[in-house]
Amino acid sequence: MDKEGLWKSVLAELERSVSKLTFQTHFAHTQLASLVDNVATISFPNSLLCRIVETRYAVLVKSILDHHTNGNSRLIFTVIPKDQRLSMLEKLAGQLALGNELKFTVGENKQSIRLRAGTRTYFFNIQPTKNGQKYLEITETRFQTKTADHKRASLVLFPEKAQEFAQLVSEMAARLV
Repeated sequence: MDKEGLWKSVLAELERSVSKLTFQTHFAHTQLASLVDNVATISFPNSLLCRIVETRYAVLVKSILDHHTNGNSRLIFTVIPKDQRLSMLEKLAGQLALGNELKFTVGENKQSIRLRAGTRTYFFNIQPTKNGQKYLEITETRFQTKTADHKRASLVLFPEKAQEFAQLVSEMAARLV
């Protein structure tokens, strides 16, 4: 079994072993980065999730992985490198799109994702400030059919709160399902 198939099997069993909210928050966006000589490297989108799973769920993850590999695995918990995060974001946005039009643009100074959902369009733009610090701007544009107007609302998010914000959004999104 390849590592992606193995990790899907492990995640499926984890999903049955913990609450839906716990699974969505802590495990849904993990990856099995490598499995070499019974050493499994599990990647997380941020250090907070990495620490939580390592301290609270390592025994459970190890027992499930050992069951699926018929071995005695050693676990290494790591954070996904920054250069791989955009591809994960694209994958996540693709899952959220559910047939809606989705467009990715990556430029020299700007990374953008556009998600169309009926009369609403969401823009996720990473932009630099004047001093070179990056920030995320999330904009919702709604088309008003009665007046043919567009209404906009934006949110600006700076890096120091990005991980906390992402975790809270993930927790709340899990409650929608």
